[in-house]
Amino acid sequence: MTAFTDKELIKEIKERISSLEVRDNIERRVYEIALTALTAEPFATIDTVGIELVKYGCNTFICPDNSMEPGNVPLYIGLPRIEPASQTAKLSFQEWLSEQKEKIDVDCGCVSIETLTHWMKSAYEAGNSPVTPDGWISCSERIPDDKQYVWCWGKSYGWTECDTFEGYYDWSRNKWWAVTDDGEEPASKVTHWMPLPEPPQEVN
Repeated sequence: MTAFTDKELIKEIKERISSLEVRDNIERRVYEIALTALTAEPFATIDTVGIELVKYGCNTFICPDNSMEPGNVPLYIGLPRIEPASQTAKLSFQEWLSEQKEKIDVDCGCVSIETLTHWMKSAYEAGNSPVTPDGWISCSERIPDDKQYVWCWGKSYGWTECDTFEGYYDWSRNKWWAVTDDGEEPASKVTHWMPLPEPPQEVN
């Protein structure tokens, strides 16, 4: 198979679009899409820190396309032609960060690199566990013992918002119950629970 440069591909595609070699609308459309991808110009750039922020749901700033600096990644409206990635492009954010020799000067107006590093480190150290660091246990991971009184996160009868309350899970009825001053009432949408704290011990 012969390797073509981008210029050669663009020339060949333009010739095929204008010639009789394109037999139907689908084939013409495919050539037009390929031509658009090969000739696409970036509309803006984003730095690698900004890409990581977006991955975690944070807002970040993009720069005009004429501000291409080392480390910036071009952003396209359409998909550009994909070039094979080098081995250095496969570094995770933590690996990249550990290789930095000097202080990273980031002024994106929304978060400092120290803050980002702190939260990424906290998330990494938390691991993948059904018990969150503050003691809440996901109901999708584990349900308390039958009629064991626990602290719940969900809705009690008549509530419009989720809140915390004392309650228990009744295995025989397959239902959560909230314990109130007036007795018990059904609870719904319980997503997390935690054991009640031990009562204080009297010291003699």
